[in-house]
Amino acid sequence: MTETLNQAALFAALSVHINAHPDLAELASVSNSTLQISGTEGVTAAIAWAHTLGGDSTVTLGAHPHGDVGVKITGTMAGHRVTVFTVEDDRLHELLPPDVGQPYFQRKCTLSLADLETHLDTAAPVES
Repeated sequence: MTETLNQAALFAALSVHINAHPDLAELASVSNSTLQISGTEGVTAAIAWAHTLGGDSTVTLGAHPHGDVGVKITGTMAGHRVTVFTVEDDRLHELLPPDVGQPYFQRKCTLSLADLETHLDTAAPVES
């Protein structure tokens, strides 16, 4: 029963935060303690939303087999660890570790939210 109440409090907190960011309503979906953000503004929205989380935020980047980079930003809300997840397909490949013989989709790295923001402010978009 207590766990159900804790999950309800977390979901309520997530809902409040989603509603506080008008652009998230159409981009976001919630599953357990993960907020998944889609769309071309996914990383920007995820970073903005991550600033509302408590605790130390960590960012984990991981390559996906189809070529894009998954972005997981973890923090705390309502006493629970919460993950904001989105996908970036243009600007984050160079942050992944160099190829040392492993498949591309096994490449991962962890960095701070500030490092991610700094990179995105200075990274030039890839022209198609």
